[in-house]
Amino acid sequence: MNTELHEKNITRSIIVVLFISGFSALIYQVIRIRHIDLITSNAVHAWTSANL
Repeated sequence: MNTELHEKNITRSIIVVLFISGFSALIYQVIRIRHIDLITSNAVHAWTSANL
């Protein structure tokens, strides 16, 4: 009985860790994409203003 509960707790904690790491990876990707968008839009803006 006790070992079964222990295994459930381990499984739950593994799921929680995987969920948190996946979520933080997703946030990281979003931030990175936004950051790249910001850089490219600034570069495009600088390029167009230099060429006008």
